Amino acid sequence: MNKSRHILLTLYLILLILTSLGTAIGSIFFYDEMIELIPKFTTYLLYLQLFATFIEILSIYWVFRWYKIGFYGIMISYVIDIYISDKSGILTLNNILGIGIRFGLLYGILQLKSKGISGWKNLDELKG
Repeated sequence: MNKSRHILLTLYLILLILTSLGTAIGSIFFYDEMIELIPKFTTYLLYLQLFATFIEILSIYWVFRWYKIGFYGIMISYVIDIYISDKSGILTLNNILGIGIRFGLLYGILQLKSKGISGWKNLDELKG
């Protein structure tokens, strides 16, 4: 069966990839500046952030390939983001609301239908 993806889902997933890559590249190239602004942001948190970015990009790829595990992987990367913000001392209500909005947008956009079937219903379980 050829599955169809709503254009907004495609655009949103591309936007997620670009922002994830921007975060990773910015964290690597501007690590010294980040340390000056956020003294609690350690090398460990940098590596954890890069790991979360890897999980998010891999998970976005899985959503593109119609695997439901991709959705849950994105959620795990958001939880890691909250942990990183907390440990670096910058966790605020805005961070939590921002992640909640990202979660809601992804879930909501997955509900949009293309050819009568929502993106969420197109997602399959990952088979080994």
